[in-house]
Amino acid sequence: MDLQTQHAIVVVGAMNPTIHHPQWYQAVELLSQAEAEAALSRNNVVVLPQLAQFEADGLSLECNQSRWQVATTTPTLRARILRIAQGTFQRLYHTPVSAFGMNYQYTREIKESSFERLSGKMTAGMPYPQANALATSATHLDGFNFSFSYPMPALATDTDTEVERTLRVTASVIRLPNPAVQIRANAHHDIVVPAAKEYDLAPIIEQAAHVFDVMEAYAPSLFEYLQGE
Repeated sequence: MDLQTQHAIVVVGAMNPTIHHPQWYQAVELLSQAEAEAALSRNNVVVLPQLAQFEADGLSLECNQSRWQVATTTPTLRARILRIAQGTFQRLYHTPVSAFGMNYQYTREIKESSFERLSGKMTAGMPYPQANALATSATHLDGFNFSFSYPMPALATDTDTEVERTLRVTASVIRLPNPAVQIRANAHHDIVVPAAKEYDLAPIIEQAAHVFDVMEAYAPSLFEYLQGE
């Protein structure tokens, strides 16, 4: 069965989209000259005061005035997007940031018969034992969606910054147009920084990187559970 994944890192704060041009990423050595030129050769590069976006060799970057994101659908580029996120906010350390997320999406096609069966299970309010044991909340969103939230240990830093974390997992039965199960995991990190204090987000992202390992192991196990009779 076809499987698609996406890794993404999202940073929430007061952004300046006009900075986020492929040539800026080349200038700070987060993209090579060849990658920057390839990005500029595409027809989808946008750099405006309200929005910046471009694609470069398997990754995509988007920034608006309140949100920055780098993402890839190529699993081997996971470490690369981590380096880009760290390097970007090392250089833009003065950017006021309130939160960041490590996001993982796992989409796997299923048979038509499985689509009907899973839709019925979710409509009935399908229990998930692991979620019942660990989740702070479990929400039946609608007929084909279920969502769970898990507390995660706070990140310890060597500054006054406090980082509280929650993992939210949403499982859905969808059509793309083929029937599929989609599992979306968002590790949300709230950042509380003393007033007027500049800080480096890079080491915090480094500490949080293991969350991708957790998500990559968790999603297939949840998929297999959903597929069970």
